[in-house]
Amino acid sequence: MDSFFARNRLSAYLDGTLPEDEAAEVARALAADAELAAEYEAMRAAVAHLRRHGPVEAPPGFAARVMRAVEEEPAPGGAVARLRALLRRVPAEAVALAAAAAIVLFVLQQRPESPTRPEPAAGGAAAPAEAPGTDALPDAA
Repeated sequence: MDSFFARNRLSAYLDGTLPEDEAAEVARALAADAELAAEYEAMRAAVAHLRRHGPVEAPPGFAARVMRAVEEEPAPGGAVARLRALLRRVPAEAVALAAAAAIVLFVLQQRPESPTRPEPAAGGAAAPAEAPGTDALPDAA
């Protein structure tokens, strides 16, 4: 078992919830990797401390300070983050309508020009039109 695999199982190993074969593999990885063993020992000591002393209350105003710090953080991503923030304020229907309009415009741009209709013949009578979808067949003599 590599150290990455074992590191992801340290918590379950500490709690005793791993299957026997995986627990044995983690134990071997701990014996072979001093850094992993130190990480496990720190985790074990932290869990023992928490079990011994139980939960503690956060200091007064802690939640407000954390929220203020989060709000003051610059938005990651620059232009992308600003665009996302802008789109969050626009109703979904408006975004859908704009996307539909863009698709229609794109499709219309891709269509070939429609053929022009023949001009009426002199005297106002239009040339006889063939039925749509039929080709002129030669006379069978």
